Amino acid sequence: MGGTVGARAALIFGNFDGLVVLSPSGFSPYVSPLPVKVLTDITVGTMFGKIPVRILTRTRLGQKYAAGYPLDAKPSTAGIPVLIIQSERDHFVRPGKLDALFSGVLEPKEIVIVPGGEHAGDLLTDETAAVIRGFFRKHTETRDSRADSSRQSTGDIPEMKISGDLPVPEELLKQDLARGFAHPPAAAQSHDHMRARVQRLLEFRGYNLAAVSLADSSPRPAFVIDTPVINNVSLTGNNWMSEDYIKRILALDGGYYNSYELDRAVRKLASEPAVNTVKSNVVVRSDGNVDINLDVLEQKPYRLLLATKFTDIDRYLGMGFTWNEFNPTALRGEGRVMFGLEGHDFLYEIRACKELFRNSLKLSAEYFDVVKSRDDLAYIFTRQEVHETGAGLSAHYDVTAYSSITVGGFEKRYKPPNTRQLFPVESGTADGVSVKLFLAGKLPLHGAPRLRWEYTFYYQKCGVLDYGDFFFETFQSNLTGESVITDNIKARTALHLGWLLDDPPPQELFSLGGMTTLPGYPDDSFVDDQMFLAGQTFYFSARQFVHETSKWAPLRLILAFHAGTVWDGNEKLRPEDLRMDAGFELDYMETLRTGVVWPVGPLRGDSPRIYVGWGIHVF
Repeated sequence: MGGTVGARAALIFGNFDGLVVLSPSGFSPYVSPLPVKVLTDITVGTMFGKIPVRILTRTRLGQKYAAGYPLDAKPSTAGIPVLIIQSERDHFVRPGKLDALFSGVLEPKEIVIVPGGEHAGDLLTDETAAVIRGFFRKHTETRDSRADSSRQSTGDIPEMKISGDLPVPEELLKQDLARGFAHPPAAAQSHDHMRARVQRLLEFRGYNLAAVSLADSSPRPAFVIDTPVINNVSLTGNNWMSEDYIKRILALDGGYYNSYELDRAVRKLASEPAVNTVKSNVVVRSDGNVDINLDVLEQKPYRLLLATKFTDIDRYLGMGFTWNEFNPTALRGEGRVMFGLEGHDFLYEIRACKELFRNSLKLSAEYFDVVKSRDDLAYIFTRQEVHETGAGLSAHYDVTAYSSITVGGFEKRYKPPNTRQLFPVESGTADGVSVKLFLAGKLPLHGAPRLRWEYTFYYQKCGVLDYGDFFFETFQSNLTGESVITDNIKARTALHLGWLLDDPPPQELFSLGGMTTLPGYPDDSFVDDQMFLAGQTFYFSARQFVHETSKWAPLRLILAFHAGTVWDGNEKLRPEDLRMDAGFELDYMETLRTGVVWPVGPLRGDSPRIYVGWGIHVF
């Protein structure tokens, strides 16, 4: 198994005959170099996503930590043969540091350096396989001796009686004994050896604190099992996440103590975005039961970020913050203040939300003075560069894991941006309500999904109370599907249909053109009150050619085709009016992009578009 995983398992369970670790990682949160600690806690957030700092450092920044790194596992490997195999050019842990990293691991241990290669790369060769076989021949029973012992087993269920606090059924324990789980077979053992085998079986199933005693030896042995139960689970260090929420995740109250279940609970809690590390401590009480204490180190509740906004007519730069960004049990908020580099105006946004009813209901409020651009829109393809000031309230309810509904109300005022005018903006006030229905699914229903789909229906009505300057309705239907063709080839299909009723202002008309709709055409090339857009994209990962840990593994080749048009509501959609484009893109870590896209079809434009960019913004 992997080095870190192997060391972690040894720390938690300890009942191993031997341990082989491949390319162990040395970045424990307690021994990481200072730059790693600093960069792990810093997020540079922009309108185009958070900057992946690990591109620059080539380290595992931001990884969730829990007990079990090599330095933390020293006491638990005592007496267990440990073989460490490391690549000569491993960039996570240099071979020269292995001696210091595993200096506290007791003998027997061996360290083998494989020439060439990188982290976890090409380690299982014929030579290393021979080293592993020789290591286990030296320290454990050979395969032949185990096979001989297995053949000696009669397969009969041992004549014994097992009672007491049985965490697993008696018959299941006897069947494991009959299969020769430990050797020699039961028929050839003394009562004390049989007791030790029952003890070993319980440890194998995670009940490593259970005690087995011999109550009676005639006419057949009778063993009594005393398995401790969890008396109490206490938490320390959780200043922001509520105790009830954490305990619902853990699900550890009551029942027999099981080290596997504790490990599962610790790893599940450590995977929470608001949690940095989790360390567990098991205390055996005087009555034989156990108390579990979990020390939870949370992420900082605040986070500063760089805020940017690039539109067609201005550049904005400023600072932002998040409060309890990852904590689903607390009041969360975020804000940004940005200054225009060309128009010398400034923008701001403030949002707050609170989740209720076990985080199935989220209430949100926002106040904003922003320039709305295509960067802000997930699927509503309206015009760009509109200055809006207003406020909104919304309620989001998760009906199931794959469906939700969002209802909101808003009031805002439109005005042209302070900089040059590219498109007409009709000033005025709008108030209204909006509803968004979200459905999702996967196929097959069980196992690894090969197809995922999402459907979104959006409705907005302005002028609900006959207040304001605009009265219109917006409808949009969106269906997307992602399919796995092979492990390294995926496809995505998207269909969008939208229509407007009554008398919308020009800034609310549907608009196609630009990188988020029809990238082969300039922004806002086609504008009207009815819209259709379809896209087909294929993703080819470099992982089919390079190793998973290679720096080129996050590289993707993307082939894309789009077709769409807009038309007046008094007319009908005509297929001959479709505008189409096709192109390819090289994408690194789903962030850095470069590509070419051509307008195609009978209505194609004049020349291809070549672009380089970060996230959604391209040049």
